[in-house]
Amino acid sequence: MITDLRGCVDTLIKPVCVPPQLTATFTYQQACFSQPMTFSPQLLTPPPAQDSLITFSWNFGDPASGNQNNSTQKHPSHIYSAPGFYTINFTTTDMFGCQATDYQSVQVHALPVAAFSYDPGSCDSTLTFTSASIDTAAAITTLYWDFGDGTLDTLYAPAVSVTHKYSTPGTYTATLTVEDANGCTSTVTDSVRRAPCIVAAYIASDTLLCQNYSLNFSDLSTCNGTISQWYGHGEIPPSLYPTMCTRP
Repeated sequence: MITDLRGCVDTLIKPVCVPPQLTATFTYQQACFSQPMTFSPQLLTPPPAQDSLITFSWNFGDPASGNQNNSTQKHPSHIYSAPGFYTINFTTTDMFGCQATDYQSVQVHALPVAAFSYDPGSCDSTLTFTSASIDTAAAITTLYWDFGDGTLDTLYAPAVSVTHKYSTPGTYTATLTVEDANGCTSTVTDSVRRAPCIVAAYIASDTLLCQNYSLNFSDLSTCNGTISQWYGHGEIPPSLYPTMCTRP
């Protein structure tokens, strides 16, 4: 209602809608370092049937990531620059122009460090693999072995060693993947050589080969262990060939 200098009065009546207070939050998927963490907005009040979120502003609390530290997407993801704790700042606007802000702290888990060694084993070609993996964030729970010859094996903590027998000599690419209690994984790959158990070889150092002439021979035999006995042809039955090999 208004009144002018002459005392004239006019009245205008219109309905006014006052929307309920906007409150919103967000959910996120826990992530390990080097993996994206995803975020989703969540309307709390008014009920989603009566309102909807229109604009979104995210600050991931990770200034070291540069221009990747902010987003206006509805469902963004972010890869953090280092493990640790970060504070997320989320601001949203609804269809009525109302604004709400929410803060939450999130943790990015550190990765385990996968490592292993192996023992060449005895002449039966069986190798022993031992994990030397470490984890500063959580206990390692599972070890996944790939021996490089199509054979896989899985160990569960506290076991760290496993044996494997390669069917033929050669060089294989063995892979160990470890998983910790946070679900974070790490992988390491190394070349593994399975040498022949024993190879008998020699060379005649003399170039003059005549009847009744004494010859000198040099042993070139190799063994995955220690050669303990040598025999010349005809000195032992053929059933005892090849050269004997024992582990130290």
